[in-house]
Amino acid sequence: MLASILMMAVVGIALLLLPHVYGIWGGDIGLPMMSSLLGIVLLLSAVLVSPLYIGQFRRLQRLLRGEERLAHWTYSPEEWRDHVRAEYGEQRQMARANLWFLGGTIAVVTVILVVFIDREAAGVMVASAAGLVALLTFVAIMMPRLTRRRLQRGPYEAHIGEDLLYLGGQTHFWSGWTSRFESIQVVGGARPHVEIVYSDLQVSNPKAVSLHRVGVHLNVPIPAGREAEAQTIAERLERRWRGTDRQQKPPPNQRRRQ
Repeated sequence: MLASILMMAVVGIALLLLPHVYGIWGGDIGLPMMSSLLGIVLLLSAVLVSPLYIGQFRRLQRLLRGEERLAHWTYSPEEWRDHVRAEYGEQRQMARANLWFLGGTIAVVTVILVVFIDREAAGVMVASAAGLVALLTFVAIMMPRLTRRRLQRGPYEAHIGEDLLYLGGQTHFWSGWTSRFESIQVVGGARPHVEIVYSDLQVSNPKAVSLHRVGVHLNVPIPAGREAEAQTIAERLERRWRGTDRQQKPPPNQRRRQ
């Protein structure tokens, strides 16, 4: 993530300097102005979000060093293979459901546009809709595979902290500006795991500045013989995030809107 922020800042600076380096501030200032404005937006975005991700990077380093860590679990190749297989199956199922929903929505909208708006542009609309569905299908097929490949590389371990998780090379935070802890439970059965749910605040309608929360479900496999420790961690996180401190505050829908 830090590499992405650095790349964003570099591209922003390059776009700002482009009109001056190539001397394209001529009579037509449209292209230079667009380049400069885009550069400013990218550079400011990098500057604004960098403190958040630098802070997260430092917290991750402390976790990996053993500071503020609740547990460090390692897995055998067999345990990790079962985890990767289960995660891949769940992600494929979710991607398939999303594809059906989005594909159906695109099809309905296309039919409405063709029948009631502009029949003469039917060919262009149908081709555009087919191209979009093909792109969504490609993403739905590739994203679970890429995630599986990344997980297969490991490391076969989990570092659990009070506000973050490092699992198989992937990092998740449930505290900060936009994230919120929701729930935790220990799930038994053939594949015992700790299920952690948190939510991220996302913009659903940029024009109306409409925000909504998107839930993220994490399944942390429990190594053999660590079931009691997993239960202790779940109880501690439950007290930490949904205990007395939270109960003293009224629910969000009862709080006074500013």
